[in-house]
Amino acid sequence: MSDQTGIEWTDATWNPVTGCTKVSPGCKNCYAERLALRLRAMGNPRYRNGFAVTLHPDQITLPLRWRQPRRIFVNSMSDLFHEAVPDDFIYKVFEVMAQADWHVFQVLTKGPVINKVSNFSLVVDIMTTHEAGRSAAAEVRLGLADVGRADAPPDGGE
Repeated sequence: MSDQTGIEWTDATWNPVTGCTKVSPGCKNCYAERLALRLRAMGNPRYRNGFAVTLHPDQITLPLRWRQPRRIFVNSMSDLFHEAVPDDFIYKVFEVMAQADWHVFQVLTKGPVINKVSNFSLVVDIMTTHEAGRSAAAEVRLGLADVGRADAPPDGGE
């Protein structure tokens, strides 16, 4: 977890979950897996399980302690929507994102969110209860509406 990063399109990383499994050809050369194994070899306690999915509940509130606005890459070392991550943990992460409305959160996944979260509408509800989350929630809903449509624009937009 870092409030400084070398990733050019974000300001900070936040990893309440670490580890993942390969789910697509795009995972073949995963940088996070290589880095996790290196961090374990260096004795970093967050990577004691190597690249196995590991929850870090003590990290959930980290963005609330960052007072300056940041673009935050959520789970740069994992997939928040991995099947091994319990729904209630995902909801807690989204609740913090809604509370920390001075930040912009960047959440990426390798698979369809709707299949990974049993009640995705609850995640959208959490986002829409806070002013800062409303536009993001609208984008999420638009993207979900286009999942699987052959005529959907590549960017999920209109």
